[in-house]
Amino acid sequence: MYPLSAISDAKKVLRLTHMRRLRAMARSDPSALKLESIRICEVLYERICVLRRKHLGVEGAMLPPLLLCAYLPLFYEVDLRPLLSRLWRERPNEHLRCVSVFVPTVLAQFKNVNSCTGTSVPVPLRSFPPQTVAERLMSAMLFVEVLGEGDLLRSFDVRGCYGLMELKEGILHRDIFRSGESVTCGVSPSSRRVIACDWWHSLFPHCPRPAGLIESGDHPRGGVQRGPLLSLTPGVLFDRTGGRLGKGGGYYDRFLQFQRCASGDPAEETTLAWGVAREMQLLSGEGDKLPVYRDSLPSHGMKDALMDAVVTSTEFVKCS
Repeated sequence: MYPLSAISDAKKVLRLTHMRRLRAMARSDPSALKLESIRICEVLYERICVLRRKHLGVEGAMLPPLLLCAYLPLFYEVDLRPLLSRLWRERPNEHLRCVSVFVPTVLAQFKNVNSCTGTSVPVPLRSFPPQTVAERLMSAMLFVEVLGEGDLLRSFDVRGCYGLMELKEGILHRDIFRSGESVTCGVSPSSRRVIACDWWHSLFPHCPRPAGLIESGDHPRGGVQRGPLLSLTPGVLFDRTGGRLGKGGGYYDRFLQFQRCASGDPAEETTLAWGVAREMQLLSGEGDKLPVYRDSLPSHGMKDALMDAVVTSTEFVKCS
């Protein structure tokens, strides 16, 4: 067992080295990244079809909805948009019915929440109470539903502290928090659904749960009970035992840990995580392992979320 400081230092070195390499590769040969992304999307499509056939089970059984938590890429990441376009286009296909696409929106602390400047900009109610907002929103993100290709073009833009393609702030307020000039929250009339990284009342004590909130467990707390969830998870490096080195924010670790715990029996595989990687992001040796926290850390109770599989352009590696 290595000390936590040694694991942390090793992760920082690996992250810095391989992030630089990923960025350099994307800048020097963007066409190669585009081609590899298309091939990975083809592998993912086939594996999702296999998963849906498994969900279908016996002939005539009702196919449960699949919540597909994808992402919109940074310039150096595998681009999943060809996969999403194909899934939307082929919704009439028997095995792709009821596949709903969600993408992340980071919940950073609102910049004026602790300001004493007397600004007239209203602070969103999701930031209250301000004394606990930093703790509540640490490594926090929502997965918001993308209603189709047109919605992706109209409702999402590059924004936020990480420059991600996320749901526009005004639409986030309208569809999820239902806040306006009075800075109040309420039940949203929108058909857009949302999946959170924690219980809603823990994240937003002053905001009623939106009508489209999807929660895990036998007794959803005012929301809609969820079906199987598949997270297509980006990262910097992956190994063949499920280890993942992320960018260091802990967002996917918090989200996956909560979803797996809340969904109950892990043997039922109601929450799956597949790492999405270029060939050079997957360690080649069977015995090669990344330095990850496999036990919860005393400081915040989180550990590094392990992948159930890793997908590249040539492999679908089922992790032990």
